[in-house]
Amino acid sequence: MGSFFGWFGSIFTMVFWILILVGLLRLIQWLGNQGKMSGRQTLASASETPIDILKKRYARGDLAKEQYEAMKRDLE
Repeated sequence: MGSFFGWFGSIFTMVFWILILVGLLRLIQWLGNQGKMSGRQTLASASETPIDILKKRYARGDLAKEQYEAMKRDLE
């Protein structure tokens, strides 16, 4: 009976450490993906022209048609 609990304790300890290791690896993977996503967003923002930004603002309804046309003339 004593050896059963000894084996169970050893297996439980091994499973515990494997779960800890898997959790740490997942955390590292998640953090790595976060950095890649923010880098992609920065690259996308850097490639946008002022006209593209103006068009998006007009499409969202942030600007009236007159404001949009005046700003577009200023940028061209």
